[in-house]
Amino acid sequence: MGNYLNSRYGKVLKKLRKELDLTQAELAVRCSLEPSYISLLERELKKPGFDTLWALSKGLELMPSELLRKIEEHSEVGHGDGSCASKFASHHIGGKLYDEITD
Repeated sequence: MGNYLNSRYGKVLKKLRKELDLTQAELAVRCSLEPSYISLLERELKKPGFDTLWALSKGLELMPSELLRKIEEHSEVGHGDGSCASKFASHHIGGKLYDEITD
């Protein structure tokens, strides 16, 4: 995921936070994170791990796959380059949409 998370995830995070009219402190409370950590993420000085992405998605009222999709849409990584970002597939199972990484 290296290059994938080196994309513009910070700008996406900030945009989504502002769309919900949340301060960094309010988002931090929703995510059980420190406000200073939200700031570091938005400025892309820290890379979010899986647990952080999961917490952020819940705090932003998104499914984790939706958050990753939004990051991918604003990524500097080109589509179809063989990176993890370009290897997602969606499937409907039992009326729900699930995403998976394909080989």
